[in-house]
Amino acid sequence: MLRKGIVGVVLAAASFGIAPSADAQGRWGGLYAGVHGGYSWADSDWTLAYPFGNPPAAAGFSIDDALLGGHIGIQHQFGQFVIGAEVSLSSGLGSHTIGGLDLWAPGLGQIRTELDWLMTATMRAGYAWDQWHAYVKGGYAGAMMTLDANDGVPPNFGFSERGIHNGWTVGAGLERELMNGVILGLEYNYVALDRNVSVPVVSLPATPLGVDSTVDVDTSIHSVAARLTFKLGRPEAVYEPLK
Repeated sequence: MLRKGIVGVVLAAASFGIAPSADAQGRWGGLYAGVHGGYSWADSDWTLAYPFGNPPAAAGFSIDDALLGGHIGIQHQFGQFVIGAEVSLSSGLGSHTIGGLDLWAPGLGQIRTELDWLMTATMRAGYAWDQWHAYVKGGYAGAMMTLDANDGVPPNFGFSERGIHNGWTVGAGLERELMNGVILGLEYNYVALDRNVSVPVVSLPATPLGVDSTVDVDTSIHSVAARLTFKLGRPEAVYEPLK
């Protein structure tokens, strides 16, 4: 359903973009905001140091899901070169559980990763010609994630931890101004996140045991999304580069 909706937005926007206004071409400066939607896939790699004399263990799995969100930014144009900054907020990747990891009991342990939301704050640099704009971007990325683990044996010794995983992102995109103030684009992003925390181990129902487990989770995310962006306010003048 999501894919059909994205295709519908693209086709509808393209039907308006046959003849963009001449005075709007190449005018990429100013404030803008929009929505994006697409697909994302991620790898979540765990390294756990267990209490009770157990050796560290490592495991990993993949998560993939639809991606929806919004973005807002500002740009300045110098001749055909465009620079700017952007903030985006996107939905998460749902959750994934993997079992049989030999946690506190052989072959019965389970771990789970859930990504609630993803935020990026990036700088952009691009090149514009006519109604087209190609750019690269890079900067900070952060995500709210939940990590769960248990040994699979009653009373289920384990932990649950929720917090922000920090990291960085790079990406690239291509945009076309369909009409004055309406922009359609396609963007790829790569995100790398990491979190290393010491988490109190508990037994159900949440009774602290007085020992901690250390967990280090590295998450890498790839995403491809269509973007529908609207310019806010009057077009900014194009500045000639300094000579």
